Amino acid sequence: MPDHLHVMLWGFREDADLYLAARFLRKNTAKALLPARYQKQAYDHVLHEKESERGAFEAVCFYITENPVRAKLCRDAKEYAFSGGVVPGYPDLRIHEEGYWELFWKIVHRLTAAATGNL
Repeated sequence: MPDHLHVMLWGFREDADLYLAARFLRKNTAKALLPARYQKQAYDHVLHEKESERGAFEAVCFYITENPVRAKLCRDAKEYAFSGGVVPGYPDLRIHEEGYWELFWKIVHRLTAAATGNL
């Protein structure tokens, strides 16, 4: 989006500090955004347990990726050059590709199991 961005962070461990991750992101991207600047206080929404379930989480992500369409910046979210995600260990995984969510949930399951020692 030309005047804001959306970031969805997921911690794979109970002690994951997503506020620290957000601060790191802001600090390390601020120069790249110049002359624009981040506002002093970001809007944060921590997902409730129900919102973290498969369908609800996918719906939130879909809503975020559709923002450029609602803003009339493109006709299809796939066309928006500044949309995407980062999944650890999968640099070429693209949210708009077929099979993305099936692979995403397999990765989440594996990373969560590894983080909690439940392999």
